[in-house]
Amino acid sequence: DGFHPDYWQAQILMVDYYAYIRRPSKVTQYVVGAAGFYRPEIVDEVKAPAGGKAVTVVHPTEGLLARLGVGTEYFVARTFSIDASVSGYYFGSSGRDGLTASLQVALGVHLYASR
Repeated sequence: DGFHPDYWQAQILMVDYYAYIRRPSKVTQYVVGAAGFYRPEIVDEVKAPAGGKAVTVVHPTEGLLARLGVGTEYFVARTFSIDASVSGYYFGSSGRDGLTASLQVALGVHLYASR
């Protein structure tokens, strides 16, 4: 039948590098690349005989991760911007979890300190 966990989560330590294009303009595009480590946690919840839940947590081997993405930052004011980005993540490990890829779409705001 196979192993079908309820959810997968990871603790991540990563360093990002942003390369901005036309930084002084009102609309700025950028490319982001990152590398780091992750520690996966696979959780499987099953019904226990007493009516509660028995939780099995598996911590496979830590692995390497990489991120590559693009984004746009729109300056509403000199120190305030809205940001939208799309990033792909690659998680690789020789442990039980194998290889995983993920796509992230993000929308955020930035407040820069005024000089």
